[in-house]
Amino acid sequence: AMLQQRAPAQFETMLDMFPVREAYEGFGRAKTDLEARQRVLATSGLLSVDIVVAGCKSTLQWLWELDFPPRTRVVVYDKCKHDVADFEAETRGLVGVVELEHRPLDEPGDGLMTGECTAYLAHIVQARREDRLP
Repeated sequence: AMLQQRAPAQFETMLDMFPVREAYEGFGRAKTDLEARQRVLATSGLLSVDIVVAGCKSTLQWLWELDFPPRTRVVVYDKCKHDVADFEAETRGLVGVVELEHRPLDEPGDGLMTGECTAYLAHIVQARREDRLP
């Protein structure tokens, strides 16, 4: 609004040079469509949230302090191959609050550490296979 007030001719030139109006109108249509889809999902009970954690040596008890929306699933990709008993001890404060999943995740290659990227990519690929992503 500042450019429009101080230099209206430049402002109009900018609008003519760049597809600002078209982009703004497209954004408005996309926003309206997204809001409509969110309303449908929220009222249908289909809306859910995945919290994806790539872990190795850190505790998971920090998750106990969070407020989760309904239908939340916490998926922990365990890069250090802890056993299920360790996972259950670390997440016992979440039982009954969220759906919990423990997924051991092997590193690719000869001791190559890929950090969190491998876990997040694995989650996206699995969600696509299960047709749980838009």
